[in-house]
Amino acid sequence: MLITMLKIPSYASIDGQKRKEIIGGMCEYILYSGEIRVLSIKRTERSKLQTRMYSGPDYEGYEITYRFIANEKIEERFAEDWIEEEQVFRFFNSWFPSEEYIIMHKIEAGESYPAEIMVIEKGTCTPILIEVEGWERNIY
Repeated sequence: MLITMLKIPSYASIDGQKRKEIIGGMCEYILYSGEIRVLSIKRTERSKLQTRMYSGPDYEGYEITYRFIANEKIEERFAEDWIEEEQVFRFFNSWFPSEEYIIMHKIEAGESYPAEIMVIEKGTCTPILIEVEGWERNIY
């Protein structure tokens, strides 16, 4: 287990001025290694609608559903509950991946990929973050 400290910036408006500040202070995460098993890759009504979003992408996305399989026991009950559920992979901006992204990363249903989840231990940041090895999620 590894504890990671993150500062999550946020923007707040005070007297009409936009300024960057830290909300909730530093957050500490426990890192659990494992893998994801891709359950399905399909174009859905929800993933196709992203082309209609204001400033959305110019492509219809694909929903990639998966489950996380931990290499060690996860101590936090809420995180245990999370890994029991089917998850959907999205970029940090909430877009679904394109067909080109899926081909480029050789993502296939039924296959497994190395991954890690970060489970919050302290602070008010996102409770669970997941990183899949080699899958960039900061796409804009």
